[in-house]
Amino acid sequence: MENSLGKVKTTLFALLVVAVLGGIVYYNRGSYSYAIKNVLVNVGITKPCGSTLTYSIGRFDSGFNISQTQFLAVADRAAQLWNTAAGKTVLAYADSGGEVTVNLEYDARQRATDKVNTIGNSIDDRTATYHNIQASYKSMTASYQAQKAQLIKLQVTYNNDLASYQSQANYWTAHGRATPAQMASLEKQRETVNADAAAVNQAEQTLNTLVAEINGTAAQLNGMASDINQQVATYNTVSSTTGREFDEGEYISDKTGERINVYQYADENKLLRVMAHEFGHALGLDHVSDPQAIMYMVNAGDGTSLTAADVAELKRVCTSLK
Repeated sequence: MENSLGKVKTTLFALLVVAVLGGIVYYNRGSYSYAIKNVLVNVGITKPCGSTLTYSIGRFDSGFNISQTQFLAVADRAAQLWNTAAGKTVLAYADSGGEVTVNLEYDARQRATDKVNTIGNSIDDRTATYHNIQASYKSMTASYQAQKAQLIKLQVTYNNDLASYQSQANYWTAHGRATPAQMASLEKQRETVNADAAAVNQAEQTLNTLVAEINGTAAQLNGMASDINQQVATYNTVSSTTGREFDEGEYISDKTGERINVYQYADENKLLRVMAHEFGHALGLDHVSDPQAIMYMVNAGDGTSLTAADVAELKRVCTSLK
């Protein structure tokens, strides 16, 4: 009887211990989920990509100037890259309680990226303006050459008419016997010379005005070129602080759970690459050697599709896909 009672007590105690441990695990299930999953994978009970990995949105910093709806759309596109390659749903969004929490963390990295974009846009605008003014400058210099050639012609005409007039005037001054008709002809020559002189003066004034405008435009272009060069130098300096490695985001799995932190992106395509890269790590993928790949260690590519190297890495990890 006592032995039976002892067994009952032992059983009840064991059940109590299991219940307490179960309660602790359930209460801290977020903290232990990553460890439990790793253990199950390591002992072969579960396999990578054997079930759908869910993700939810956690912290969402408004400094990124993107709505949650827009962000989720990009995240879904990134997830679908892996789902399509796997031929099944290996990643899916959950309104809450997802295994992986995705956070947008606005810090100095994104501030640097925003500044780079702002400077880049300013450079583009200034460069476009510079080219417009440069085109105007070229047009003015071409006009200057044409007007200068015309002025030279006017000066030649003036000099020839003046020489002819002076020759006739000197002749009749010396002989003193010019008829009224000859004097009228001489007067007409004088009027022609005066008209020639007026045309030359007008052409010179117009040309001088154009020269002043050309000089002012040249000074403006030089100033703009200097300003653009300074902005480019600033752009290069700030751009170097943003980095090219995938430190725009990171996947973390520790005792507090699994999470993806996004720190920076230049545009929607770069955000897509960051999300797809970190989703890949969440699935267990490592970096690959293809510089254009999503899973390359440096965010050097511009493509928004998986490369053969990405797919090969997915199949290496997700053995059930082979």
